[in-house]
Amino acid sequence: MALGATPRNIAALIAKRGAWLLLSGIALGLIASLLTARLLASYAQKVSTFDPLTCGAVAVILLAVGLLACFWPVRRAAKIDLLVSSFNRS
Repeated sequence: MALGATPRNIAALIAKRGAWLLLSGIALGLIASLLTARLLASYAQKVSTFDPLTCGAVAVILLAVGLLACFWPVRRAAKIDLLVSSFNRS
């Protein structure tokens, strides 16, 4: 904001970074779960190693919860008034 960014720009920046972290974490988690399921498939018989409905549902739920968790820091950062916050430091 000190360099001319609007609250909307700050909110978009923080939201994009949070979404990027969420999506990369979900992708890595899905890859790790697939590899782990194939490894464990040799130990358990007659058990499906991949359920796309469950993996998709978990990914969507994690994305929704993660974006909701990003909402509060985005809101707080967008409301910061640099003039007021710089004078309140003691």
